Amino acid sequence: ELGSMAGLIVVTIFFVLTANPAMFTLSGFMNFMQPAAQLGILAIGATLLMIGGEFDLSIGSMVALAGLVFGVSLVTFELPLIMAIGITLIFAMGAGMLNGQIVLRSGLPSFIVTL
Repeated sequence: ELGSMAGLIVVTIFFVLTANPAMFTLSGFMNFMQPAAQLGILAIGATLLMIGGEFDLSIGSMVALAGLVFGVSLVTFELPLIMAIGITLIFAMGAGMLNGQIVLRSGLPSFIVTL
């Protein structure tokens, strides 16, 4: 635990000394935290699966698939934004449910099913 704190201190000192001062403004902080928040949300889901003894490799492909469905809904089918969001969520939940059902019914490890 102390090793990770030491690493954090070293990295912080490095960026304080070398980074552009604009990075430490509110705008710079928000610019950094927006993608970090998105990755953090994904990491929470993966962490809960690991705590449960499962390992899901499909998180990256699910994000890509959801982005594809969202883009096709907006651009190709010209659906309203709220409808495209709803369709994307339903599609992603369906794909996740399919993965879960395969794991439950086949008894295969989730690592293999989501490969």
